[in-house]
Amino acid sequence: MDNYTKSNVIKNKNQIKDLKEQDNKKIKEILYLKEENSILKQENSSLKQENNSLKEEISSLIQEVGLKDESCNNSTQNDLFNNKINAIEFKLTKYDKIMDKLEKKEIESLVRLTGLSLFFLEKILYPKISSCKGQKVTWNQFRLSFTTREDYKTTAIKEYGVCLEKLKELIDERNELMIQPKTDIKRSLQEMTLLSYLLPTKYIELYHQIIEASNNYIYK
Repeated sequence: MDNYTKSNVIKNKNQIKDLKEQDNKKIKEILYLKEENSILKQENSSLKQENNSLKEEISSLIQEVGLKDESCNNSTQNDLFNNKINAIEFKLTKYDKIMDKLEKKEIESLVRLTGLSLFFLEKILYPKISSCKGQKVTWNQFRLSFTTREDYKTTAIKEYGVCLEKLKELIDERNELMIQPKTDIKRSLQEMTLLSYLLPTKYIELYHQIIEASNNYIYK
């Protein structure tokens, strides 16, 4: 083997190594974001429960203050009750703000996760299929590869569809997407046409619902 050939072999090995490292990095990032979403969801649920408890406590205290007003005219005692109510209401407002932040982070994380799934399809799997066949494949050939390779389906399309479902649920709950119109969300909600036909039927329908609904969102 001459020096030129050896040099090309080393170069190719290094390129393959770099690609593997990029793949692993993206996969780790996807797994991290999934875990982050799960934690945020748990925190969000806990805050909602605490908020509900606080609302009940406020309602109970208001009734109690009313009863005290009828039974006696102790203004000091009533002031104490009112102060406690004000303190709880302040805390409730604080939790509402925290909950909004958590919901915002959860949406941002899901959008990013959806964008990463899209990246996984476009930048990692598509070139891999092309290189395996020794030539650049068409999108139709790429689609056919997904119908025959179960591992690709489970690692990309399934994950992509799950992200869409979760994103749609959050959108329905809030009725407004309170995040900046960054590149990720534009790709996630508006530039998926090339990939939409790769998805199972229920995901295609969901995709179109999100596209249609996104036209009414107010980005803040």
